[in-house]
Amino acid sequence: SVFQSLLPQLGDGALAPRENHQIMGTVDEVKLLRPSQTWFKETAVEFSRSQISVDMYLFPRSYIDVATLGDLPKLTAGTLRTYPGFNYDTDGPKFESELVRSLTQHTAFESVMRIRCTRGMKITNFYGNFFIRGSDLLALPNCNSDSVFAFDFAHDEHNLNSSFMTIQSALLYTSSEGERRIRVITQAIPVTSLASEVINTVDAEAMSALLAKQALDVAVKTNLDNARGKLQQACIDLIRASKEGDKPRRVSGYAAPPPMGGHQQQQGGEAEGEKAIPENLKLLPLYTLATMKNVAFRGGTDVHPDERVHAMHRLNNMDVIASKHFVYPRMFSLHNMSSNAGLPSANDADDEKVAGKNDIELPSVLDLTIDRLASNGIFLLDNGLDMFLWVGRSSDPAILNSLFGTNSLEGVDMSRVTLQTSGNDFASRVNAIVCALREDDSPETLVAKVTVVREGDQGLESRFFWYLVEDRASFNGGTYSYEDFMNFVNSGGSQQGMPPGAGRAPGRAPGPPGQQMPPQMQNQMRGPAPPQMPNQPPGPPMQSRGGPPPPQMPPSMGHQQPPQMQNQPPGPPMQQQRPGPPMQNRGPPPMPMGVPSPSRPGPPQMNSNPPPPNRGPPPPMQGPPSGNMPPPRQMSGPPSGGMPPPRQMSGPPSGGMPPPRQMSGPPSGGMPPPPMPGQVRQPGPPPPMNRGQQMPPPPPGQYGQYRR
Repeated sequence: SVFQSLLPQLGDGALAPRENHQIMGTVDEVKLLRPSQTWFKETAVEFSRSQISVDMYLFPRSYIDVATLGDLPKLTAGTLRTYPGFNYDTDGPKFESELVRSLTQHTAFESVMRIRCTRGMKITNFYGNFFIRGSDLLALPNCNSDSVFAFDFAHDEHNLNSSFMTIQSALLYTSSEGERRIRVITQAIPVTSLASEVINTVDAEAMSALLAKQALDVAVKTNLDNARGKLQQACIDLIRASKEGDKPRRVSGYAAPPPMGGHQQQQGGEAEGEKAIPENLKLLPLYTLATMKNVAFRGGTDVHPDERVHAMHRLNNMDVIASKHFVYPRMFSLHNMSSNAGLPSANDADDEKVAGKNDIELPSVLDLTIDRLASNGIFLLDNGLDMFLWVGRSSDPAILNSLFGTNSLEGVDMSRVTLQTSGNDFASRVNAIVCALREDDSPETLVAKVTVVREGDQGLESRFFWYLVEDRASFNGGTYSYEDFMNFVNSGGSQQGMPPGAGRAPGRAPGPPGQQMPPQMQNQMRGPAPPQMPNQPPGPPMQSRGGPPPPQMPPSMGHQQPPQMQNQPPGPPMQQQRPGPPMQNRGPPPMPMGVPSPSRPGPPQMNSNPPPPNRGPPPPMQGPPSGNMPPPRQMSGPPSGGMPPPRQMSGPPSGGMPPPRQMSGPPSGGMPPPPMPGQVRQPGPPPPMNRGQQMPPPPPGQYGQYRR
């Protein structure tokens, strides 16, 4: 085990600080997610050959370059855990339990594993912590019950000759008693030529866990935008295939999906829309959206590189259930839980309704949306790694006294607030729920760290809102709410899908019974709030709140325009909207439901309104028109004397495109700039955000302070 709290700066493997807030939130951020040197990788390979596994525990208070240090546990089949801003009173019990578990759990030593499959199929990729010897032998100095490995397999030949394909894994290891053993697992899977039979057997939770591991690989090799695009496209393709059924189509002798031409979509769009998503895939869009908004993939400038890399390492080594809870946490309502919650269940309840070795009954699970929060409530959110206890301003003083020993948290130093575990019935039941959520089949039970979040606390509450994944977020690619994303997926990823805020499908999109959007936009885009939960008295309003509080803006960022936008000629008339973070303290004016807002984030929409009046001559063309070209056809909107100002599009505008919509910033006087290097164009993503609208970077040296 390695324990480190500072950036190594002496001897072999010395690292230089490379934290750069200027590239956070851009395509160059991936440079901070890759190792800065090869010494740790080369050392890890030597350790693996010597059967040495490294478990790394980091306690940073500033940048420590987890991306480079992480090669040691990754290539030696170890684990990586970080405790930013370590405080013994709050982090000590969790760290101690994780260290004891690592040292005392059953472990297979000097292990190697090989996975093989039936002829005609091949293994293409492996995911997890290991070092590959040759092409398919995984070297594992240590292997235990927490080790997780995933793999992809694909067709090596066009057809399979048998009715079953077989996958077999063999683990050769040395037990703690010194015995050399082998464990073999064989799985036979039936083969079919019907796509519908394959679709009907897909496990949405396992699929989302595997897609997350694949996207992690894409994120490090390319960038985070491509990783989110892969998740989105994989979900769209799978949902589209489930609706198409067994439609045969061949191109050059090979099976291919039906074409997605606009004419065919318009003819078959109505029939396709009527076909529902299969029952086993109904939650796949929800898990995909939650993964795109997870700390490992979310955009913006408010995620520290070390924190993102740690989340990537943990997600890469999670099993299916842990991965599901990490990307889509469980949120419980504690203030109105039933009298049986927190006590052992007398009946054989569903696994989702009980937890722990004693089958402790859990409170009802809420949707991860801010609509479920109320100022008179107390809510517990658990993502498998961290727990947050959100306390409303108007919470019952009796409950506050039971949990914290005080009747109010106003004016209280939250770093000194601790959760009582006994002394009264309510505190004992809440403690039983917290402990049960960390219990599993292992004899070494982990201890949870519970962070108390007071309503209105800007630092902690903004982090709590990260996990409300059913609401809109402020980064490019995260502006979908759950309803918007369902409509986008159901439309096949086309631009003709319903843009955010342009109306709602009847009823709520399917989701588990059970999360961020600014207050000005929340009530306008989400429609009326859902009804109160059963047995819950109506609480007071959340004091003009509906989303994350605005961050403290540096004085230098006042009300200036971005440097590149200054000294620009005036553009077309725009709505009164100044540049700034798209999520905090701003939003479009109230619009009636069903009417799209021109500045609302979301997938590109086809605007049928006339463009703004022409402000001047059209931008010069790149060259003289050819004499053989036909005259341009008349477009509806601006007069023939000038061209409308361009909008940002995923491809060059065609002559038949509808007139452009108003842009959210002043035009530069010419065509939109091309995409940055490494950026791929994705089908129908939300429009890119201006650089001037990005969240301000966190102040240097503050990483880890949020946990204190």
